[in-house]
Amino acid sequence: MRVQRQVKTYARKGILRPTTHTENLVTNGDASNGTTGWTTYGITPVLKEVDGVFVLQCDGDGNEGFGQALAFNDTKTYEVQFQVVAGPLKFLVGDGVGGLEQDSWVVARTNGFFRIEFVASRASTHFSLQGSGVVGRDFAVRNIMIREVGEIERPDIPTGIVLLEI
Repeated sequence: MRVQRQVKTYARKGILRPTTHTENLVTNGDASNGTTGWTTYGITPVLKEVDGVFVLQCDGDGNEGFGQALAFNDTKTYEVQFQVVAGPLKFLVGDGVGGLEQDSWVVARTNGFFRIEFVASRASTHFSLQGSGVVGRDFAVRNIMIREVGEIERPDIPTGIVLLEI
């Protein structure tokens, strides 16, 4: 709750003001082409598409995941939206799918719509969704969207992520 109030305060003060909105930067975020465009990682990940939902089986150490290459600029603000059908999971931004993690956010609920706004802590090259670390705990998501929503207007805003449940 405190984080949500912070975001509202920033918006009221005009500190974060989106200047542009781009189209969805995710390839096949709606699963219309099955699992095309997605890369899995971990011990034994199995990614399936079932009725427009991405389902990842996490039978290894529970930290399996899937993601895509996508260049994030550390001066831009990004918005991420997805629906968790079965969770929990983590959203990660870093270098390589399943690679060096620079920013991560835990989506602790087992289902619901989520929206994340963030400024990358540094330029990065990939994003991924990852299991909760519990062996055998699969997760499922649908309608994954990432778009650029503008530049930060003041450089004194700390970088990082804000998770908002919608």
